[in-house]
Amino acid sequence: VAVPLIYREATSRRVLTMEWIDGVKLTNIEKVKNLGIEPEELINIGVNCSLQQLLEHGFFHADPHPGNILALSDGRLCYLDFGMMSEVSKESRTGLIKAVVHLVNRRFDKLSKDFVQLGFLSKEVNLEPIVPAFEIVFTKALEVGVNKMDFKSVTDDMSNIMYKFPFRLPPYYALIIRSLITLEGIALNVDPNFKILGAAYPYFASRLIEDEEPELRESLKEMLFEENNFIWSRLEDLVSSASKQVELDLEQLIDQILNFLFSEKGSLLRKEITSNLANKLDNMGWKIVIKINNTLPKAIRSKVIEKSNKQKQLEKIILELEPMNKVMGIVNSSPKFKKEIIIKRIPRIIKEPLTRKISLDIIKKASEKSMVRLVKVAAGVIQ
Repeated sequence: VAVPLIYREATSRRVLTMEWIDGVKLTNIEKVKNLGIEPEELINIGVNCSLQQLLEHGFFHADPHPGNILALSDGRLCYLDFGMMSEVSKESRTGLIKAVVHLVNRRFDKLSKDFVQLGFLSKEVNLEPIVPAFEIVFTKALEVGVNKMDFKSVTDDMSNIMYKFPFRLPPYYALIIRSLITLEGIALNVDPNFKILGAAYPYFASRLIEDEEPELRESLKEMLFEENNFIWSRLEDLVSSASKQVELDLEQLIDQILNFLFSEKGSLLRKEITSNLANKLDNMGWKIVIKINNTLPKAIRSKVIEKSNKQKQLEKIILELEPMNKVMGIVNSSPKFKKEIIIKRIPRIIKEPLTRKISLDIIKKASEKSMVRLVKVAAGVIQ
């Protein structure tokens, strides 16, 4: 992105003198293309830049209309006219990301509490009747998926709820809505199917994965777990969305995943990984037993093993592990991915005190499963 330089020597308290910028309005698609620039790329830059202003710096351009955003011949996006700016507190920035997590997970009870943190509702308001109202508005919108949610329709429906309940509109929120709707309007000139929420979600995903803010670490846990059950598909969706982020730092992403895995809050994830790997190890051993049994003369083969449907269970477990393979596939497909990124982190993984515990737990669980199966086979019980 680019911004005009300020000429301090020609600037006073009442006069702001800035650099002249030659550029093309984003709404003039043909002229933008004549510069050798794809308008879609500039829209993506604009969305990400606006979200960085809003959620990282808390100081954003609140008036990004077509006359204030230009395409430059060198491929940059230039912002003009900083007369309308607004600030968002750190608490509100974190609250916005948490609200997105609760919206995607359909946790409308927690979403209502987010609205208290964001200043839409006072702490004294009874949230009980608001939760079902949120459910009615957002469930229909979520059915099409975050990438296809219509931002304007959702904000219109939210306006109806605000009239029915004691909502108040924080000044910063009105400017955020104005900024995003204006940005979406510009983007619709380039792509009639553009959805601002769909374009913004990769940024939210990357912030959720990369940010070390304690509240966002908790939000990441909420995103990936449901009632203490790890949801692989959510991790897959999150990494898939984050990988679309142009500025995603893969090394930082992998470090954050490792930090989370070996942290106190990562105990449920460690438990899930331990259980999955123990099952895989156990079933690899059982598959060998089945193969050995099949090579024996028919007269001395174990009928129990022959009749066992353990092979089907093996296939089921492998399928359960498939999402993790997809997650790694998404990471591997990133242009920034190199094997060295993983290799140079192996010493750290080995040195982690919890690595030894995880390894012992995997062996213990796999051994227990094998012993139980052997007893059942000896007793003639089909697995």
